[in-house]
Amino acid sequence: MPVDLSGTWKLDSSENFEEFMKKLEVNMALRKMGALAKPTTEITQTGDHFVIKTSTTFKNTAVEFDIGQEFDEKTADDKEVKSVATWDGDKLVVTQKRGPPIGDVLYIRELQGDDALLLTCTAGDVVCKRHYKKGK
Repeated sequence: MPVDLSGTWKLDSSENFEEFMKKLEVNMALRKMGALAKPTTEITQTGDHFVIKTSTTFKNTAVEFDIGQEFDEKTADDKEVKSVATWDGDKLVVTQKRGPPIGDVLYIRELQGDDALLLTCTAGDVVCKRHYKKGK
């Protein structure tokens, strides 16, 4: 049985986020806003069904999906992509199919103890780590 990622998660720190956004061809204005944002992510997990809502002072996004089924996703920078989520042990792996020149982008969420979540974002050779703390 996979882990339960449900909860409210608040961004604590980021590594290499601006370079990651640049690799995704996010424009400079949005990169600057994204670098300043401290998102809160609410994950609701019911078995293999997920609802993930992310909110910042700049933008709110929501995505709903089932493990193993391709779904349509609108990215924070308003790009329409196809994605699929899978389990890799206790890690939730979401693969966004962005097409050329970016290719597939991986978002891997994993618990770090009882009150921390690590989101590792990979686009080509650029890796970003986003560290979240569990909210009350």
